[in-house]
Amino acid sequence: MAAAAAEAARQEALRDDRDAFSVVIGARVSGSAGGGADGDGAADYNVREIVLDNFSVSARGKELLKSASLRISHGRRNIDVLLVEQEIIGDDRSALEAVVAADEELTALRAEQAELEASNNPDDNDRLAEVYEKLNLRDSDAARARASRILAGLGQPCCSLMSRLTIWICELFYGLEEYLCSQWKKTLIVVSHDRDFLNTVCNEIIHLHDKSLHVYRGNFDDFESGYEQKRKEMNRKFEVYEKQMRAARKTGSKAAQDKVKGHALSKAAKEAAKSKGKGKNTADDDDDQKQVAVPQKWRDYNVEFHFPEPTELTPPLLQLIEVGFSYPNRPDFKLSGVDVGIDMGTRVAIVGPNGAGKSTLLNLLAGDLTPTEGEVRRSQKLRIGRYFPALC
Repeated sequence: MAAAAAEAARQEALRDDRDAFSVVIGARVSGSAGGGADGDGAADYNVREIVLDNFSVSARGKELLKSASLRISHGRRNIDVLLVEQEIIGDDRSALEAVVAADEELTALRAEQAELEASNNPDDNDRLAEVYEKLNLRDSDAARARASRILAGLGQPCCSLMSRLTIWICELFYGLEEYLCSQWKKTLIVVSHDRDFLNTVCNEIIHLHDKSLHVYRGNFDDFESGYEQKRKEMNRKFEVYEKQMRAARKTGSKAAQDKVKGHALSKAAKEAAKSKGKGKNTADDDDDQKQVAVPQKWRDYNVEFHFPEPTELTPPLLQLIEVGFSYPNRPDFKLSGVDVGIDMGTRVAIVGPNGAGKSTLLNLLAGDLTPTEGEVRRSQKLRIGRYFPALC
């Protein structure tokens, strides 16, 4: 009872913490080319596969993944979700230096290495040895060479690249695609929502659906085709099953209903065993490990919004008066003379090309940025909420 009460209190705390994520792993298995993991579960730096069995993830008490399994095999390429950097500030670094510095962990390790070496304190020797080992594992000495191969020919300062950013991105993606396809031999998890890029680079897609992870072989086009095929097949089986169950219910015989259900379970078990025996090339491997069940209707992803009824506020609700804003070290960007008035019932769409200042204007309205000139007026009772849809 005490354990149950403690868990209930923990779940209640998670619901109140917007940044809290709870991860529960039932079993963690590490496989390598020579066999299983060592007995004490210590990290094995020669492991070439990542295997997680029976893990669940929840956020604010809501389950996102339930009893899911994941295997990332050596050499596989997978897709995840893109996080786009909205604000890019140019400086005098070369593109090569900027790419190397983007590896924040490597940069932090190098800074710690320099600090520990400069201190010359014997008490720091153990930590310095750990840092050396981590740098060696990350192949620190080859970092600039790797960045050079990807950026080949883009050694201009970052600020000069901003003026031709679209061309630079195209060149970079072309060089990156070629590098990843021809030279990158290690496991790769791609973070992108560029369809052409995913079709060129990826050979496996992991799809999060109905609190589970489903693996599809092939690129993004193959995933869409396989997803739709699987959806139609699942709904077709459900319709057949429901038609048979409706007929059985009309007879009023429980035995007839049990017979239909038993036949459906037996058929599902046979199909699962057959798929496992032949091996799959488009569907997900995790389905073989799931409990056999009667056909279910495909549950498409949907989002429901529930907004509390706001208190009626008198104008002015939110105003920007002759507002101007500029970022430090960004002479190429400036907002000026911005006049915006928002009252109850106002609906506003902010449109414009990339880099025009849409996110900056929203941050000024929300109060995340302070204008360099002009005035902002907000009602004391004003409350601002945000929703960021996933662009994937």
